[in-house]
Amino acid sequence: MAEPAQKFDSLTYAEAKAIEDASAERHIFWDGVLYGMAGASNAHNELAANLMGELVVALRGTTCRPLGSDTRLRPLDGERFFYPDVLVRCGPPVSHPEDELALTNPSAVFEVLSPSTERFDRGEKFAAYREMPSVQLIVFLRADAVNVERYERTAGGWLLTVLGANDVLRVLHATIPVADLYRDV
Repeated sequence: MAEPAQKFDSLTYAEAKAIEDASAERHIFWDGVLYGMAGASNAHNELAANLMGELVVALRGTTCRPLGSDTRLRPLDGERFFYPDVLVRCGPPVSHPEDELALTNPSAVFEVLSPSTERFDRGEKFAAYREMPSVQLIVFLRADAVNVERYERTAGGWLLTVLGANDVLRVLHATIPVADLYRDV
């Protein structure tokens, strides 16, 4: 995670939200601290764009919609907000009662891993996603190699599948060839 954007010992959610809503930059609010989000590499952005494009086509005709990295998530429990690289919401959006811009019901979340964010994405953020009841799928994509980790919620816990260039990523009601995600990246 980046350095804190503000030098406060502890912000309330309302204070952090007010700063975020007035800012042109995006932040993560975690445990009372507002962190600035770092810019991404070209490979990161290209992979996220390919993913978004493939999801739009693959999910056409379903109740599921892909959304980009400006979609704020807030778990129903806790005083946090954050932004996945891409998410899929199935059915109508459900906003947090205290933050109309914060979605609480993603069905799938996708993180493109970068050296500066990988530890946080795989640690605290991964735990927060797993605690959100609506999340059925969590996918990590490496920007520096063709490698996809797919975590699916099952009755027995989270099932990990690691995918390479010749595999197909199953996303809710759709399938996407991994090679298509990494095309021209």
